[in-house]
Amino acid sequence: MKRCHKGILGVRKDPKNQILFSFSAREGEEWPSDDSDSDFLPSDEEDINLTRKRKKKSKGDNKQRSENPAVSADTMKKGVLCASLPEEIWNYIFQIVIKDSGPLPFLCRASKVCKMWHDLASRPLLWKKVDLSFGWIRAKQNTLKWLVKERLSQCTDLNLTSWTITNDQLKMVLRNCVELKGVNLTHCKKLSQDGFMALVDSCPNLEKLDVSFTSINVNAIKDIVTKHGPQLRELHIGGNYYLNFPALANNIFENCPCLEVLDVSNCRFSGDYVSIDVHKFQTGCTKLRVLRLGNSKFRLKKTNECLPGFEELTELSLGCLDSTKSGGINTAFVHDFWILEAVGAWRI
Repeated sequence: MKRCHKGILGVRKDPKNQILFSFSAREGEEWPSDDSDSDFLPSDEEDINLTRKRKKKSKGDNKQRSENPAVSADTMKKGVLCASLPEEIWNYIFQIVIKDSGPLPFLCRASKVCKMWHDLASRPLLWKKVDLSFGWIRAKQNTLKWLVKERLSQCTDLNLTSWTITNDQLKMVLRNCVELKGVNLTHCKKLSQDGFMALVDSCPNLEKLDVSFTSINVNAIKDIVTKHGPQLRELHIGGNYYLNFPALANNIFENCPCLEVLDVSNCRFSGDYVSIDVHKFQTGCTKLRVLRLGNSKFRLKKTNECLPGFEELTELSLGCLDSTKSGGINTAFVHDFWILEAVGAWRI
């Protein structure tokens, strides 16, 4: 399977014109391809049709096996291999395979090998962390509904980047996936505030949220932070336009003591620069490891208090650092805001 710096390229099958395509967060590119492998999740109806086709070909296959003993022996070896190990062993092997790469596309392919593998690949226990942004699965309403019902009942981390998901679809997902802890809705343009508010009421275990490049507003984020702040570990809200961002920032500082990752890069504000209360930030979010402010106009709110810094900070993104701009992100900003010795990775 080909890869690029923007994401993993999936395969869409078209009998006349097969293409590789990308569900990257910002843009996709297409190239002609003769790759015939299909990574889309088969529906039950497709499985039934496949079974019928196999029955029609069974007579011809039996004749071929009798004429070619080598083929028959090879087929028998594969069958013996699958049957020689109990389901518990295969289940453990499946867990190892998907540990780092996730269930897709492996489980889709494994489900086509034999009935045992199909049953194993259908277990919701293996569908804990699911990334649908790569294009392994067709981004359609019926597909998402089928996935939620048949596979995602125990899902804890779901990535829907660039899906054209509606408010009702998101509510359906949150209502049925009650164990969700991480939700990624980057570039989900059709969602409105009503949909985002479902995160407040229907996602009690929320720890990681990414609503970058969406239409979410300050009030919706404030409600989410107020409800889930004590357990939030990651919050990505970059790429959006905000009115009264200082009020939102104070809400985050006051309600998110366990926050480890905060991304407010590429934001646009109603005013020119947004002031940050450094003391509130550092005393309220003491566990912060990653902070991304790139391409967002922030300035320090002056204070005479002793600043504790961010002792856990390992990544800092400041983008467009310009010491000539008065009040913006400059060298003084860096020295006053952080304990420089604590920062392990810099992106300036």
